[in-house]
Amino acid sequence: MSTLANSVFHDPLDFRVFVLVMFVGMVIGLAYDALAGGKLAFFRQERSWRRTMYGGSSTASSPGPSVVASSVVRDVAGAAPLLGCGSKYSRWASHILMEWGFLITVIYTAARFFAYPAFAPFALDSPAQLALTAGYAMMVTGCAMFLFQRVNVSKEGRAVFTYSSGDRFATGVFAYSATGLIYEFAYAGWGPAGGPVYFWFGVYLAATAYLFLTVPWTKFSHMFYKAVYNVQRRLDEQAGLVHVPGPSDKVYVKEGS
Repeated sequence: MSTLANSVFHDPLDFRVFVLVMFVGMVIGLAYDALAGGKLAFFRQERSWRRTMYGGSSTASSPGPSVVASSVVRDVAGAAPLLGCGSKYSRWASHILMEWGFLITVIYTAARFFAYPAFAPFALDSPAQLALTAGYAMMVTGCAMFLFQRVNVSKEGRAVFTYSSGDRFATGVFAYSATGLIYEFAYAGWGPAGGPVYFWFGVYLAATAYLFLTVPWTKFSHMFYKAVYNVQRRLDEQAGLVHVPGPSDKVYVKEGS
């Protein structure tokens, strides 16, 4: 947010400290989830099983940077695996909106307060500020779509109002983006000294803390694990570590039949 350092915080350093605390909390949460949650152990076990089971193809080419780059663009940035989930484009669209909306807000915050902290606040109608507002709006829309299309847990034998880790993550993203959007409109309406500006900025900080400091109990880490898994899957296909059987020397079709 371009106006944070000049409205609520007296010094841009204050907000940078807050952002760094959120980042460190997120990293600690990811590490805890990967180690204590067994995610890393499972990944290593699955890798060992693939190498033992399939061993790779002797004719497979060595995976190169092009495979990684292609997977990042297609599977991570484009969320291509979700297109085959049987939900047409709704689930794919919700993930794309949340993913890119989140990236826009993160890139904006990092650039504004770390790369160019001495810059004057951007005008509310500037391209940078409009991009930030669009990022929040994209996340709000994506979260609303996800929560509306949420899996019917009653089919799994659980209560309809079960609040899963995925729901907690979506709720956190929704609160983070919605309060950020409301704060932007409050600042535009009341200016930096308006009471509602301070109130909604406080709510925004609380929602941000909830999103980044509750990583082990939500599916926040899922977007990192899934990205790594998709890239690794492409590398496995290139190396021959796949379920598809290799060519056979046996002939099953008789000549003249």
